[in-house]
Amino acid sequence: MTAAATKQTAAAPRRTWVPQPLQTLREEIDSLYNQALGEAEGWLSPRMFFPTLDVHETDDAILVEVDLPGVRPNDVNVHVNEHVLTIRGERSIAPRETKVTHKLERRRGTFSRSVPLPSPVQEDKVMAEYRDGVLTVTLPKTAEARGRKVPVQAT
Repeated sequence: MTAAATKQTAAAPRRTWVPQPLQTLREEIDSLYNQALGEAEGWLSPRMFFPTLDVHETDDAILVEVDLPGVRPNDVNVHVNEHVLTIRGERSIAPRETKVTHKLERRRGTFSRSVPLPSPVQEDKVMAEYRDGVLTVTLPKTAEARGRKVPVQAT
């Protein structure tokens, strides 16, 4: 074998057999990586808005706070079914009439968040309030979920 042939062989990429499930996983990871870098449309694109939320629990209720800046209350839908809270809506940003856009980071578009609830709630008594860009959903617990305080008696 000549030195040139050895060099070509050493530089050629090594091909290995990869099982199909692993190849599919690799393609999915590559796709997510590309989306994160802004090279493709998807869940991280500027057109997709993904609101953040917090879930708190008190003795009587579950409270869910969702950051929805720039979302009109009429564009939000709150639904509770089978121990899951779903919040859907849309954040619209009017396009600017400019010659050039140098940076476009504000997220927009439709969104949907589903949160499994840690305790059973009274679905007919759920309340949602929107103030200063924050949606607060109050979900009263059922009597069974609240439990019962048992008094301790001295003997």
